[in-house]
Amino acid sequence: MKLLKMEGYQAISVQQLYDYLNDQAPLPQKPVLITFDDGYFSNYEKAYPILKKYNMHAEIFVIASRILEKNGNNYYPNETVKMSWDQLKEMKDYITIQSHTWDLHYKLPSKSGKPIGAVFGPSFVNGQLESQAEYEERVRNDFIHSRKRIKEELGYEPIAISYPYGIYSPSTIKLAKEAGFKMAFVIQNKHVKKGDSIFTLSRITINGNDTGEAFIQKLKTAKNT
Repeated sequence: MKLLKMEGYQAISVQQLYDYLNDQAPLPQKPVLITFDDGYFSNYEKAYPILKKYNMHAEIFVIASRILEKNGNNYYPNETVKMSWDQLKEMKDYITIQSHTWDLHYKLPSKSGKPIGAVFGPSFVNGQLESQAEYEERVRNDFIHSRKRIKEELGYEPIAISYPYGIYSPSTIKLAKEAGFKMAFVIQNKHVKKGDSIFTLSRITINGNDTGEAFIQKLKTAKNT
């Protein structure tokens, strides 16, 4: 984040990107959208203080069913610890919450037998292959529920979803639209530009092995097409 500042990048929000792509508002020079997926506690513990220090906005795409309830009934000891709703509320000055589904961050056996993202298409559920209608109902209901739950807790509905594993199909896009999302993100390691499909917007992957210099280099050399 320090290097982003030094290089002149300005952090924007998903809403700002949406407005720009729809010719409703310009972006600042050297805009960058900072995103995190899943909703890990480390986002609150480590990322949030750094974002505040450098006065930078970020978006977190949460698996809404995993955000910790006050009663703690949805704590999963075998998973990396997630944040609580109260922690998400606390971060609202620098972070906006978007959807990473309600509870579809896993893979299911597909028609071919190979595991595929649970939002992709008809899959084997409880040993039975879904019909197209059953698949659409399952995914649409999940998408809608994620938006509803976030609004109940935070007071606003997310406008964006990131597909788990970056896996999607034309049906996934249709269902995201039907659920009320205005845009969606995948992982293609290239820049976003006007004319890109607003329901398959790319992101550039940054991981813990990247140095700050490697991070900046990725931004500068990512594909533009």
